Parts: sequence; structure tokens; C-alpha cells
Amino acid sequence: MRGEKIRQICAAALLICGLGGCDGRLDLRTDFGFEVELLPVPASVLPGEEVEMRFTLKSVGGSYDSTRYYLRYFQYAGKGTLSSEEGLALVPNDAYELPKKVFRLYFAPQSGTQHRLGLTFYDSFDHRHEVELSFAVEKEEEEGD
Repeated sequence: MRGEKIRQICAAALLICGLGGCDGRLDLRTDFGFEVELLPVPASVLPGEEVEMRFTLKSVGGSYDSTRYYLRYFQYAGKGTLSSEEGLALVPNDAYELPKKVFRLYFAPQSGTQHRLGLTFYDSFDHRHEVELSFAVEKEEEEGD
């Protein structure tokens, strides 16, 4: 009986000591970085050909379900269209929320022989990643060459 009483007193003392160091607030981390993975894309395309780009956004050090991801792009050289897998034509330098972490974009060159795109991915905590892509438009071979 006496040993039981001593154990209860020790357990209460440990509990009080353990709680004494807490300020009563939970420390929840919501701010995690991310990486952008892009599967290889061709360096050159034929006129009228569309380039598919497959992206994955990966959280680094943890994840927070309420983090939102966005994309902006700018075309530095050439003229073409960038569109989402839903068929939405993206406007350069406008911000677009990305509804998924795994997605595809499609680039279709319209004129010019060299195309350079800059894509900026960022999240709701302002972590940023830049991806630069360049494509050369090949001349179509004429029949009989």
C-alpha cells in the first residue's frame, strides 16, 4: 500500500514537472518548402507539334494540406501557346492556381525557330522555383531529300 502511494506521488510530481515547461500552445508547422520535378522534354520540335511537359510538385520536410501552389510563365523568345491539360490557354505573367501536385502543360510553337519559356512556381508561403525551358523548331524535311 505504501509503495503504491509513493508511485502515485512520483507520477504526480513528474506530470507537474513535465507540464511546467509548457506554455499551453501547440507548435504546428505549416510552412514547408517544395521541389519541382519535370520529366525530360525534347530539345526540338517539328512545326505544328505540341510538347507535353509532365510536372510533379513535391513537399520537402513535411506537408500541409492547405498549401496552395501557383504558376506564372513568360515567353522570352519565339511565339507559342502554353495550355493546361484541361485545355485552358495560359496568358503570360498571369497567376494560375494549380489544383493538383501532378499535372501536365502543353506548349505549341506558332512562329520563330527558337522558343524560351520561364516558369515560376510558388506556394502560399512564397517559396519559389524557377524552371527554364527552350525548344528549337526544326525544319520539316521535304519529300525526296
